[in-house]
Amino acid sequence: MLINLSGFFIKKERDHINITHVEFIHDNEFPPKNLRDRDIRTQNMSHFVNPIKDVFKK
Repeated sequence: MLINLSGFFIKKERDHINITHVEFIHDNEFPPKNLRDRDIRTQNMSHFVNPIKDVFKK
């Protein structure tokens, strides 16, 4: 069985923005692929989060 779940919770507060990334990937592989690809996922998240920060600055 293969399960992939990924998403963001974004909440604007008065003086800041809370952004929480949630990800679960289960592919019965060792070592888990999600650990091996951590740096690539981090770069991809920054490309997604930075434009969101710009929108909420307004």
